[in-house]
Amino acid sequence: MDKEGTLTDIEGNVEAFNQYLCSFCYVLLDVDKDLFYQKLRRGDAQQRIRSFISDASTKSLLVVKQDLLTASAKGGDGTQTTSTEASESKPEIELFFELEVIYKGTHAQTIAFLKRDGHSVIDAPKPDQEIGKPISSQLQVINLGYIGPDFSPFDLCHNYLHNSFAPLFNTYAVERSDQSEEEKKLGEIKLGLPNVQKTMAELMLALLRCQQNVEIPEIQLPLDNTIRERFQDAKAKGKMLTIDDFRDSMGDPVFLDNLGKCVNRWIKEIQRVTKLEREASAGSALQEVNFWLSLERSLHHVQQQLENAEVTMTLNILKQAKRFHATISFEADIGLEPALQKVHNYNILMREFPISDLL
Repeated sequence: MDKEGTLTDIEGNVEAFNQYLCSFCYVLLDVDKDLFYQKLRRGDAQQRIRSFISDASTKSLLVVKQDLLTASAKGGDGTQTTSTEASESKPEIELFFELEVIYKGTHAQTIAFLKRDGHSVIDAPKPDQEIGKPISSQLQVINLGYIGPDFSPFDLCHNYLHNSFAPLFNTYAVERSDQSEEEKKLGEIKLGLPNVQKTMAELMLALLRCQQNVEIPEIQLPLDNTIRERFQDAKAKGKMLTIDDFRDSMGDPVFLDNLGKCVNRWIKEIQRVTKLEREASAGSALQEVNFWLSLERSLHHVQQQLENAEVTMTLNILKQAKRFHATISFEADIGLEPALQKVHNYNILMREFPISDLL
């Protein structure tokens, strides 16, 4: 085939694929047809589509819809507009065409078009051909949906595994009705299905654990800049700091105010885990077990930070400077000891609970 004919075929494939994308994305992404067609015809989008269908090394095409409603509800300087202004401004939609998965934030939805094995390029049926492979038979389509605070990648993968892929493998071998039970079992072993099913079950269990771990915030206590720099300098010189090294700063109200603000931030951060509660009736038994085990790890991490020299020095300086309003109720305000005792009592049972065996 000459060069002109090859170019004609590529352009024909591109146009056919454009129509194929439109037929899917109008519905799955819930976008206006005219808007989608306009974004699809942009030069950068067409370049990526051409690369996807003609380049054997390009295996995926992602169509991403980003809902900019949150951004449109903020002013240009990042300040929040009034509810009236937000309601009057229309949600903005942006569409992206990418050749690899890229996280676009919590207000983005992604449809992934993947080449099937054996299809390095996408060939659309030609008008003069009686028989030709439809584009749908050369691709696999996955709706990645919205990934955000209420739906993490762990939720996404677990949902697909639990409700699609695992049932598919579980029923794959048993459909051969002309075989005896023994022949079916031997066939499954030969195909390696038991190992695949076991691995999928383990992956689903791991994903559930990750889902639960995401719910427990990992607290990092911010340090005052002066305190951090003084300790860094002392460490470089091999020196141990004492309260006397800060006597000259105890008369500085700005320094003390900054330490007080720092301690107040610690209290708010620590309370994010010490006041964390879980509704016992919500979720599975596995989620209940993982919640308390993960919460205990997070609380111990907070306890370790409170024992750091920089943290104890901050509190001691405020006490020596008689800034008691920032320190006198510190332990009661953070509620760390009661929270640790509570999770310890729960986890006496949780650690021995044979949840993995039951699953």
